[in-house]
Amino acid sequence: MNWKLSLLRLVLLEFEGYWSFPVFELVLFAAFFSILNQPAVTMITGYSNLNKGIYGIGILLQILTVGLIVPRSFAGSFGRREIVVLLSYPVKRWSLLLSKIVANFLALLAMLSCAILVAVPLFGLSFFEAAPYALILTSSIQLLFLFSIAMFISVIVKNEVVSVFVFLLVMFGVEFNPLTTSGAFAYLTQIKSNDILYQYLTALFYNTPSAYGFDQFIFALSFTLLISFALITSAFVYYTHVMQID
Repeated sequence: MNWKLSLLRLVLLEFEGYWSFPVFELVLFAAFFSILNQPAVTMITGYSNLNKGIYGIGILLQILTVGLIVPRSFAGSFGRREIVVLLSYPVKRWSLLLSKIVANFLALLAMLSCAILVAVPLFGLSFFEAAPYALILTSSIQLLFLFSIAMFISVIVKNEVVSVFVFLLVMFGVEFNPLTTSGAFAYLTQIKSNDILYQYLTALFYNTPSAYGFDQFIFALSFTLLISFALITSAFVYYTHVMQID
């Protein structure tokens, strides 16, 4: 029971840090502002345009949000000597890292979900339809992918500014490089991968033809999840067993 209480305190401590982080409020404002500026569409095409309208522009905001918040928590804890202070108490490395993973991912997921739900009436949809929740599900999978990359870079680099720069450079390079925006390499991008997952699920829910087959859906899903878990596991092992703290 003691380790559960300790983990809960660390999670709450991590959440408290968000209220004193002005970039979080600015990003949150930008998220809602971008959603509120999306044009309303008819009920018939609403579920298709919901994904295009939000995720087409939202991927930029999602990359920026993850790129600013995750390195601040993970890499920033080294620069602020926060990790040294916390580990001077009877706190395990694994519980410290797990608390950061839980708090940061839940905060990012809550912000993303709120932004999507705010847009539901603007796109002519109902809260009782499957489309908004399908988008939350697929977007959370993509969020996990971005989160795992940012976390891995932050733990390895241990410098907040450099981690932000490297993450943004990698993600924008993958998303908007001409080599990865067409052909088979397009499946590596977040925009294409999310479109496959969302279009397949909504077609399944609404019993309509899908532009993508089951094999494409499985490939996009498995690729995203496998890479995410591999990076999180690698960062976890390095953080708890290999990393040296000055």
